[in-house]
Amino acid sequence: MLTLFIFSLYHLLRYTVLMKFNIHRTKIILILAMMAASLVFTTACSSKVSLANKPKVLRILATPTPTPTPTPINPITLLSIENESITKTGFAVLINFSGDENDNVVAHLYFCNDSFITDCNPTEASNTFVAMTKSDSSTLSGTVADLTAPTAYPANRINYTVIITDTDGVITNIEQSGFINLEAILGDEISWDEAPEGDATGPIVYNIGTREQLISLATDGCSSASSVACDKNFALSSDVDFSGTETAPIGSFSGSFNGNGHTIANFTINKPTEQLVGLFSEISGTVENLHLDGANVSGESFVGILAGNAIGTSASSSAIIRSIVVTNSELNATGLYSGGVVGLAEYAIFENIICLAEIYAHSSSSGGIVGVAVNTSVEKSYFGGSIQGEGGYFGGIVGNAFNTIIKNCYSHANLSSSDGLVGGLVGQFNGTLSNSYSTGNITAPLYAGGLVGWMYSGTTILDSFSTGTISTCLSNCGGLVGYKSTTLTTITTSYRYTSAPVAESGIGTLNNNLDYYYDPNTFLTGFAWDTAVWEFTTGTGATFPELKNMPIQ
Repeated sequence: MLTLFIFSLYHLLRYTVLMKFNIHRTKIILILAMMAASLVFTTACSSKVSLANKPKVLRILATPTPTPTPTPINPITLLSIENESITKTGFAVLINFSGDENDNVVAHLYFCNDSFITDCNPTEASNTFVAMTKSDSSTLSGTVADLTAPTAYPANRINYTVIITDTDGVITNIEQSGFINLEAILGDEISWDEAPEGDATGPIVYNIGTREQLISLATDGCSSASSVACDKNFALSSDVDFSGTETAPIGSFSGSFNGNGHTIANFTINKPTEQLVGLFSEISGTVENLHLDGANVSGESFVGILAGNAIGTSASSSAIIRSIVVTNSELNATGLYSGGVVGLAEYAIFENIICLAEIYAHSSSSGGIVGVAVNTSVEKSYFGGSIQGEGGYFGGIVGNAFNTIIKNCYSHANLSSSDGLVGGLVGQFNGTLSNSYSTGNITAPLYAGGLVGWMYSGTTILDSFSTGTISTCLSNCGGLVGYKSTTLTTITTSYRYTSAPVAESGIGTLNNNLDYYYDPNTFLTGFAWDTAVWEFTTGTGATFPELKNMPIQ
């Protein structure tokens, strides 16, 4: 098109200059039109070329920002659920968890009254719930109160379900179910005949933790007037201090009582003209893991700081007294059968017993653990108090025993009697005595022995010794045994450290080296005491053998 424009311009000049303007006016107009058209076309083409060669600009279209996929921030992990503050009218649940950092954990505690379901369905409108409180970064707590058990909650049982939600990112639900046996509050709040026997899970254990509850058990629940609670199962939930308050004995008890290592302290039972006197009058069930401190008990006959009697029905159905500690206590008895723990025991088992008490027995048969034992066993036990007696039989472990086993026991007690029949471990004995010893001093006019006062027919003594002195004895006296029946009696590998000053019976091997008795397995020929039971020391500061794994005093 540029060539056309130049061509047209050439002819225009030619006709204008070389020829007369007016002759070729028509041709000049035609040429000018051609030039204008070519100029327009050239300009248009020029513009098109310019756009085609213009640099391109990248255009970014705005789009909505996508929502990021949520990432869980340390999803929670349930560590434990604990039940606390259980009473008849409520309880608390404490949850321990880990993982949450943004305080977005919420939980609800649902509870219901169906005794036979395993959880409480949160979708049921009849089930109640409380919101749990997040007390710090790893615990939740919820409290249920003002319940109306046992009316609304059969067998005092309440079921609960905890639902925990972590709302950080992906929601995590944790559901945990359980049940709680609510405590039967004693005294005015509930009569003992409302206490149920059990539910689908078995017997109910009732928690006791106050002086008033123990007094109510003794006067209303299990007493001479009412036996409704005598076969129940109890657990001591805390130490109880009577502060010298006088109480009555709990009655003839056939249930179980677990002290859980707690102490009942400073109680007084003053029944000087009555029988069956002690914290319990009589035990045919199980009492264990209990510490009695500062007790003062007085009675006539069948008197013990723990119980007057412990009576089973057979060797396979024995009363069980286990892991009992008596300290700083005093017992006074004016009649028959008294003991630092139990007065009379028949078909009973005593294990892991410690008694540090002062005993004043003014009549027949008293022992540091048991006054009189029949068809009974006493193992891993010791007495460290003292006994002053008048008449009868007196011993550091048992006063008078028939068909009884005494094993792995010892006494450091001093014993005295105005009448006689006194032994460091047993006053009069029929049964088997093994792996035991006595270090206490004996004061009595006759039938006095460092280990046994009178060794009755059918008795065996083996691997045992005594080191205490015998004083004021004039007849049937011995460093080991005062008097031994001539029929069916056996003494094997047993030693005495001292001889009675007068009328020494000569029973037992004499060895006057006291150091040998600290480690009898090494120095006394034939001894083989169980080192899992006994601990021995030698050298400077050595002591007599001590029992291992005993209850804490």
